[in-house]
Amino acid sequence: DIFARDGDTGELLSKSYAGGWTSWRSFGLAPGGHAIGPPTVASWAPRRLDVFAVDQTTGRLLQLTHSGGWRRWVDRGPGPAGHRLADPAAVSWGEGRIDVVARDEVTDDVVHFWQSGSSWHGPERLAPGPGGDFAPSVASWGFRRLDVFATTAAGNLAQFFFDGSRWRAGPTSAGGRAERR
Repeated sequence: DIFARDGDTGELLSKSYAGGWTSWRSFGLAPGGHAIGPPTVASWAPRRLDVFAVDQTTGRLLQLTHSGGWRRWVDRGPGPAGHRLADPAAVSWGEGRIDVVARDEVTDDVVHFWQSGSSWHGPERLAPGPGGDFAPSVASWGFRRLDVFATTAAGNLAQFFFDGSRWRAGPTSAGGRAERR
């Protein structure tokens, strides 16, 4: 399945593949008739999808889940101190686990939400932003391992990672270590 935001209406769209691609399906607008920002998706089990997007009016993180059928949008809240969020990215490193990172639009910090089992946690401030209007991305290559990447204002690649016990700052791809503000 792929997901996109309709650039004209702000609705969530999806296509599925089952021997061929379906036509675009509209999920409509977010609660309150609000447009959504660009979506991201993660899966922690077969036939399960969790789609995340930011409500463009409120700046809050929203979640739409498919598990035997589509459920309603769930509001996961704003960033720390009630700040607006932007540019979420999601990944799963195991069953029942989802991690979502986003940019705090006020402080430009990297913000983290996570699901462990049936409980949601966050937001927590993960790290100072690398500067500029970055969009974080997140990947996992193993159990309890997360790598968060963002492009700095200088064009370098900043990395933050969870090593299974704590978050750490990693090297940038060029220019040494990511600067902290």
